[in-house]
Amino acid sequence: MKYLVPIAIIVTLAVLSNALAQDIDPAERALEYAKGQQQNMDVLKQYSWKTRSNIMSGGNPVLTTLIQARFDAEDKLQLTTISSETHIEKKRGFRGKKQKKELEKFGQLIESVLSLQTAYLMMSKGQLVDFFEKATFEDGTGEMKGLQKIHGNNVLVKNDQLTIWVDPSTGLSQKVVIKSSLDENTIVEGTIDYKTIQDGPTTASVSILTIAAQGISIKSERFDFIKQL
Repeated sequence: MKYLVPIAIIVTLAVLSNALAQDIDPAERALEYAKGQQQNMDVLKQYSWKTRSNIMSGGNPVLTTLIQARFDAEDKLQLTTISSETHIEKKRGFRGKKQKKELEKFGQLIESVLSLQTAYLMMSKGQLVDFFEKATFEDGTGEMKGLQKIHGNNVLVKNDQLTIWVDPSTGLSQKVVIKSSLDENTIVEGTIDYKTIQDGPTTASVSILTIAAQGISIKSERFDFIKQL
């Protein structure tokens, strides 16, 4: 079954394809790439979806969450927790109080990591233009053959790294790799695979985030995309 792309995106991508076929000025190329990405994001804002995240620590399951996501009238992403299941046996008494504080702190860390990921996945048009203008472009290799690899540093956080593989025929992301940080001691690395929603936009599908120093991993999957009326 073929995926259909809204007419507005087709028009943008037609311009983008022409730009990619020529040796153009980096600023012009950056603007065209950013325009295509932003056009796709505008379509995504018409949808709601669910995200299931499984959090592991030290190789052991800690928490499973199910969250509903949608954009409000001001195009701000709103997240509502549907369910949250802990896999840690609760302790009682003093140990229980200590455990509760540790879990709250852990939860805040996970929330910060997921917010960091969202910042990269939903960059503004200005941030996208700046990234594409400064980034390096090369052909993908191996399993990424046929795609274009775009890499940049110091994108949102000092010394961070962002690599995007795009389909050169559409200019839309197929895979994203992030290396960033919350602070000097909390390095976050992530890999995000994309998919195209039938009759809709291309969007992040499955992501795996890790904080290697603390043995934490977060695997998230987006599903149940519904266009809002």
